[in-house]
Parts: sequence; structure tokens; C-alpha cells
Amino acid sequence: MNLKCKRTLKKILVPLFENLAIVTKKVNALVYKGLYISEWFVDNPENFDHEIDLYWYWNEKCLPYWLERGVYSVQALQMFERSIAVELCCGDGFNAKHFYSTSAEKVLACDFDESIIKTAKRKNSAENVIYKVADIRDGINRIFRKEIQGGGNKCYMGCRDRAFYAGRN
Repeated sequence: MNLKCKRTLKKILVPLFENLAIVTKKVNALVYKGLYISEWFVDNPENFDHEIDLYWYWNEKCLPYWLERGVYSVQALQMFERSIAVELCCGDGFNAKHFYSTSAEKVLACDFDESIIKTAKRKNSAENVIYKVADIRDGINRIFRKEIQGGGNKCYMGCRDRAFYAGRN
């Protein structure tokens, strides 16, 4: 295909895909708003689906606060070589996959809810992320005994942003 033909094709395809992206974005927002309403209409769910933030709430409200935990934790992880991120109360695993797995050598994520760990494995799996059903009251070293042995620096991300620790072990 010659250059003139490619330029002509580009003039057709770029506006087509730009418009398709706009329509798809609006449809996604509508679907995730519907999911939010249906999940939160009665009996608030135990965990929040961060794809609702990503595809609807962020654009609707222009509030980036839901990203802070992930962004600041990545900065802490980058201070150390061979870091291991331990996420407590990981919920659907959004942060484990989209933030921690990009900077940590290994991510150990736990939640006490077996159904949400299944969701995390299905929606937010990554090669270096290990999800476990566990109650943090049992103690981190007991939960991840095998995975933590001989590992690098640990970075702990806490339940619903209440606890954070980064350090060398």
C-alpha cells in the first residue's frame, strides 16, 4: 500500500475510531453506573468494585482520591530493590494488579472473604500476585510464611488505607 493510500485510509479510520471510542465510553459509564446502583441500592456490598471508579465515578465526579493508595504505595515500593508488597484486605485485587504488581517483585494479597478472592483471581490476576483467603487477625507471618521467607524488602498496604508500612526486614 502506497503512502497516499495510507493517508486516505487514516483520514477515514481516525474519525471513525474516535467516535466509536466516545460512544463506547458513554455505554461503559452507563453500565458501571447501573452496576453501582444495583450493588448499593440495598445492603451495601462488603467490597467495592474499582472498575466502577475507573469507568464511571472518576469521569462523573472528577475525584482522583481512589487512586491515592495505589500511587503512593508504588512510590514506596520503588524505594527498595526486590520489594514484596503485602496487601491486607485486598478486596477485588484492583490495586494489587494495577499498582503493586508493576513495581514489586512479588505481591501477596489477602482478604477474609472467599468470594472476593475468587473475584480478584478472575478479574485482577497477574504473574507476580498471590491471592489468599485469610483473616489478617491471624498474623501476616503466619498467613504468608512460605512466601515471605528469604524475600526482599516488605511493603505493607493496610485495610482501607488505614495502615501503611514500608521497610527492610
